[in-house]
Amino acid sequence: MVGGGLAAGTPLLSRVEGVLSAVYVEDLCRYLEFGVRVEVLSLNPEDYMVKFVDVKACESVEASTSFDVGFRGGSFKVAGDYGVYVVNNIGRIVLRNASRISPGSFLVSFIRMRSGDDMDRFLDPRITYSNIVPSITCWSHEWYDIVSRFQSPLLKFMEAWSGERSKAEDPFKAKLSRVKKRRSKSVKCYENHLQAYQDAWTNRILGFPTSLVKSGSKLCTTIYYKEGRGRDLMEGIPTAPLRSLKALLKGSRQSAAVKYLMIHKNLHTVSKRIAKLIVSHLLCGGLTIGSEGPVIEALKNSTLLAFGDLTVARVAKVESAPYKGLAYRIKLGEGMGVFAGGIPVLLESNRPGT
Repeated sequence: MVGGGLAAGTPLLSRVEGVLSAVYVEDLCRYLEFGVRVEVLSLNPEDYMVKFVDVKACESVEASTSFDVGFRGGSFKVAGDYGVYVVNNIGRIVLRNASRISPGSFLVSFIRMRSGDDMDRFLDPRITYSNIVPSITCWSHEWYDIVSRFQSPLLKFMEAWSGERSKAEDPFKAKLSRVKKRRSKSVKCYENHLQAYQDAWTNRILGFPTSLVKSGSKLCTTIYYKEGRGRDLMEGIPTAPLRSLKALLKGSRQSAAVKYLMIHKNLHTVSKRIAKLIVSHLLCGGLTIGSEGPVIEALKNSTLLAFGDLTVARVAKVESAPYKGLAYRIKLGEGMGVFAGGIPVLLESNRPGT
């Protein structure tokens, strides 16, 4: 590990003795000193799903330099040359020192595509949240007829309410109706910074792309994207891994999603909606996933990115500055990295003994 850690004042969404709460990293470390159980959000590297994991330990170190990283919809700071996860050209999630991050790099963030009921299950520490493995229904590979079905309580729930019941009686839609009416709003950050952070994180867990834009030192604006172009822009994954499948895509031009990717050659990211269609089209073509080689690896990674919880944020600027104070390193029981910041970004963490 390179010196440094999470800068003081870095917010994390946590469960403190089972109670959902946004906390600053230095306060989280104090909880551990008193034997309080704390969980934070991490990434399951097997399926790219986000989950709560136990914090086993926290240590503080001195740092003299900080790196401020700005991206569309937010920013974060690390103290010292700490590790930041990025997505490379073949879709692999790799760890980079903050000093090696540059404009154009793709940070790892998340938006969980779940219902309100599934959010309750996810946040409730009494319920074990099982991994969800997508299966793909292959029809004619066009915009309207390739779907991803998840073997989850949500699917069974919606199937139980299908048939003769009207849409007005559908409790799933009723559950989300109040959330879908949310609009962009301003929060006075100097009154309650943590509430603004918690609001942004929980909306991402609910499945709504969210950005947090600061204006001066007193005001920030939290923006919720519901549908349309704005939502697509906030749910992107890199196009580079998909473009590395050029030979496969050339033989699949009949797909509207593939044509979209091939025509828009200057796109850095593509929405997960389109990426799912492209991946589904390739997988439905009879490609053997067990094969080896960089093309197959790129397809595997693209599939995980398209059907997992992850999105990317493209770095706009990186600035270094003097830093005086403590930096914090979190040790987790499992998972890859820890999500931190006003808008969640995957940063370095350690497992006990490493």
